[in-house]
Amino acid sequence: MIAYTLDSLRAAIDEWLENDFWGDTDQKDNIISMSEEKIYKTVGIAGFNTTSKGLTFNAGVGIPSIPLPSRLTAESPVTPISMRLPADENGYYSYLLLKDLNFCNEYYGNSTGTPKAYAFYNSEADGYNPYVTIFPRPDTNYTVLEPIVFQYFYKPESITEVAGTSSTWLSTYGQEALLYACITNAYTFMKGDADLINLYDTKFKEALQALVFEQGGSFRNPAYNAMDVPNRSMVNQ
Repeated sequence: MIAYTLDSLRAAIDEWLENDFWGDTDQKDNIISMSEEKIYKTVGIAGFNTTSKGLTFNAGVGIPSIPLPSRLTAESPVTPISMRLPADENGYYSYLLLKDLNFCNEYYGNSTGTPKAYAFYNSEADGYNPYVTIFPRPDTNYTVLEPIVFQYFYKPESITEVAGTSSTWLSTYGQEALLYACITNAYTFMKGDADLINLYDTKFKEALQALVFEQGGSFRNPAYNAMDVPNRSMVNQ
């Protein structure tokens, strides 16, 4: 199946639903964006909407030496998955606990030691840019060679934001899921038959499940897929 571009995806929606009118303001790109957002919020797949970043810390300082990518840049953190310390002498990793920032400040204060917890938050005063802080403050340096690894979800680039002849990861590797998501939302916009909407939605879920299993990903909410193994998570992959 050839990767979709914005132009070819628009054309496919028209042809599948035999329709070429999407409102006076043309809602088709909004339908595509909504469909991408639904997939992004439902699954976690490396290379699509999850990534890892090695963070360096100076002893006595709880914030990384280099800030996280800002909110308006590519791969800016949206939701944390995990944070782990470098491997110990036996090759084992220790994972930090995700806690509320206020709790960490009250519980750990200015203490130093081996980090046990981290807090992820967005700063309203700084345009809601993402920040992460570790507690207690590290008593040693974490360097580029031995960083603390932060794994997180980010919002992928929408195909509506690229040139009309360009493709994205989702339109290349998840064409079927993207198409059925768009058709479901587009037919809902057309106030189509409920039974046919349910059929398209079932096809979407089947395609999404196949995509997740093929890419070794995970559903962000295991309850979304009744066949998912309990307690399955991105951290355990």
